[in-house]
Amino acid sequence: MTKSATTKLLIVFYVVVFGAVFFRIDTFPLTWVPMYSQFHGIEELVLPVGDMARMKRGYEVVRASGEIDYVGPNELNIPKSNFRRIYYERSFGVGPPKHRREREALNPLSNWLFNLFRSDPATSIDWEARIMTMLNRTAGLTQDEPDYIVRATAVSDFATFTRAERRNGDLSSFKLTTRKAKLAVGGAP
Repeated sequence: MTKSATTKLLIVFYVVVFGAVFFRIDTFPLTWVPMYSQFHGIEELVLPVGDMARMKRGYEVVRASGEIDYVGPNELNIPKSNFRRIYYERSFGVGPPKHRREREALNPLSNWLFNLFRSDPATSIDWEARIMTMLNRTAGLTQDEPDYIVRATAVSDFATFTRAERRNGDLSSFKLTTRKAKLAVGGAP
């Protein structure tokens, strides 16, 4: 390789790399750095409150035959930590943190480029369908079987902490609400 060819190659390389840095194309493999992470304060922080008995019992499911049953981590044969993420986050439509951080505060050009090649995972993934498919496939059930799961319900308590409470460090008084996530096959009621 000649000296002029090497120089041209290096110029093209640096234009591409620094162009990706300038346009904040976070998926470009040579430019991702932690400096892109940002903290955005929120007025109310809502966190799920774990309940070991509810977690052990799992989802309340309705089978095609009308039978009501419970499917938990033991029946699904997955670790409790993974089931906890599915039960408390994915059931309520919350994806992994990387889905929310991936496109945070992108400039319009970067956002357009990102949307050009793939959809936003924070909004495009149907967690309800994925969970229902997982529940039935793990048990090896098909739609024509009476044990096929048609509905699942996850119940969780959520604690809400205000910014003032977090700043004072007094987390003893919080608002507790119970939410139900009703999952169904094909969006059935």
